[in-house]
Amino acid sequence: MIQQNLSVDYDSSLHISDVSLIDRLENSVLVGNWFAFLKPDWLQRSSFEPLLTASGITTTSIKPVILFRGKDELTLPGATI
Repeated sequence: MIQQNLSVDYDSSLHISDVSLIDRLENSVLVGNWFAFLKPDWLQRSSFEPLLTASGITTTSIKPVILFRGKDELTLPGATI
């Protein structure tokens, strides 16, 4: 077996639950050491927008969001920290 040296440090507290959703989101959701950042287009890329509209929730002005990671579990689209 060939050993590979990875140049990326993986966060062991990040658990991906939906790989296909992560692929669709691309860089719409960014996770750092202390914060997670959701860009305004994350909802459109996630395909959740039609579900919210069908539920009567309007999504006319989606703004970027910064989430503090803290000590509690944080649920993001397709992953938990």
